[in-house]
Amino acid sequence: MGVFYVFLNAFSAFLLVFSLIFLVLFKRWGQREFARIEKKKKELEEILNTADQMIDELNKFSDYVITNIEEKSCDVEKMVVSLEEKISFNKKFIESIKTFNKETKEEKIETAKTIIPFQSRISSTVRVKGLTNLMPGSFEDERFRSRMKSSKSMQILQLAEKGLNETEIAKKLNVGRGEIQLVLGMSKGIREA
Repeated sequence: MGVFYVFLNAFSAFLLVFSLIFLVLFKRWGQREFARIEKKKKELEEILNTADQMIDELNKFSDYVITNIEEKSCDVEKMVVSLEEKISFNKKFIESIKTFNKETKEEKIETAKTIIPFQSRISSTVRVKGLTNLMPGSFEDERFRSRMKSSKSMQILQLAEKGLNETEIAKKLNVGRGEIQLVLGMSKGIREA
């Protein structure tokens, strides 16, 4: 039995040494795992901090963008209102010009009729066996042309005979449409009288 106790003591000592070695190895392995876990934890904390910073920056940027969009939207709305006001003003202005042009055209014709002496209206027609209309190239037509003192008036009449309208004549001669209407009205009034 003494051998059995010696063997049992030796086996117990071996188990004790083996368990101490296993505990030391397990402790080292545990420390390595704990260090690895701590490293991963720090990496995750850094990633979370970076993500929080990125979220903060994105929030600031989105606030900046929204503020700028709102400002630009207000500017666009103001421009639209301004343009609508200008359009309505221009429509009213165009209508007033149309009305004014109609009134002034009629007034200019009446003024031209009153300016031209009655005798010149009578002399502008050729009497051949009664009253006939003035024929281009006739003697009376030449007298009318000689009465037109300014070369602008002659140019206006020549361009009108070529078929240009008032706007084209005004652009070509750099003359106001009112003056062109007056000259053409006087010419028409003399020829019709």
